This record gives sequence, structure tokens and C-alpha cells, in this order.
Amino acid sequence: MSPALGAYPGDNGKIAFDSDRQGGDIDIWTMNPNGRSLANLTAGSKAHDQTPSWRADGQKIVFMSDRKTPRTYGS
Repeated sequence: MSPALGAYPGDNGKIAFDSDRQGGDIDIWTMNPNGRSLANLTAGSKAHDQTPSWRADGQKIVFMSDRKTPRTYGS
């Protein structure tokens, strides 16, 4: 397993990163800088979602994916 890639906190203070911590596919996660409030934003997608980056306003995340249909996820 390789280290998770992360994006510096957006205006909302959360850190975004990709991880396969639940096994199988790679998902986009967020957490507070203290490691709390861990949230899997792309759970159940069956796709490999990677390389998250916060939008300038800190409200949405853009990321690379191998899914066929684009989808929007909130933060």
C-alpha cells in the first residue's frame, strides 16, 4: 500500500485525501486537521477516485476517477 495523497485544507479547514483504507477501490476522504471527523465522500462508487483538490472556495473537491459518468459530490 502506498501513502495517501492529500490536499491542503480548503476554506472549511478540512483535509482531502485518497485512500483504499476500506479495501478494494480508492475513495476520496476528508478529515479535520486533528484527524477527527473522518468522512468517505465516494463510498460505494466501485471506481478508483484519486488526487483530490479543493475548489478555491473550499466547498467542493475535484478529483480524478476511472468512472464512466461524471458526478458531483458536496464537501
